[in-house]
Amino acid sequence: RKESSAASDVYKRQGYLGQLIEPLMDAAAHPGTVVLLIDLLIFCVHSHGYRIKYYIMRQNIMAKVMKLADRKEKWVACAAVRVLRACMRLKDEFYLRHVKQTKVFQIVFDAFLANGRRYNLLHSTILELMDFIRLESPEGIIEHLVETFGEELKKLEKEVVAERAKAEADERIREARATEELRKREQAHKASLLRETVLETTMMVLK
Repeated sequence: RKESSAASDVYKRQGYLGQLIEPLMDAAAHPGTVVLLIDLLIFCVHSHGYRIKYYIMRQNIMAKVMKLADRKEKWVACAAVRVLRACMRLKDEFYLRHVKQTKVFQIVFDAFLANGRRYNLLHSTILELMDFIRLESPEGIIEHLVETFGEELKKLEKEVVAERAKAEADERIREARATEELRKREQAHKASLLRETVLETTMMVLK
């Protein structure tokens, strides 16, 4: 009961939450601080139900946070994407409607395409988000993505295909190297056995 009362007081006095969000908008804020604040925001999304929902809507928090996907520190950009994933995970009608209205996926696609073919943490985080949406099918989100971001989805699909092709090629190269290494070891073993046989034969002849 005390925790519920304290949480209610925080949301009633929105200045507290403003102090949480304000550093996220500061380009000079330390990346570590930004990520910690994002983790706290994700905790609020999961733990404080309707209170945080209406604060996010009134203050347009989702759009503000997603702008962090443009930061040069990729781990900060990934943290921003995790906020969106946290909202998707709840499958709450409010969040799903808010996400569609604010079109925050545009920022996600822009970040993915700007990242190019750098197979880094941001690349993996966005693909994981898309895979989560494909598997869990939050109501109306797939339709929203197809209708609003059709071209972006096609580009993302090409990147996924290219990544899989690269992974398969890398696997074939590793297998070929492993096979060649095994062949060399077998040849070396046979050569060693041959030397031992020749040496034993020579010793017998000399006796």
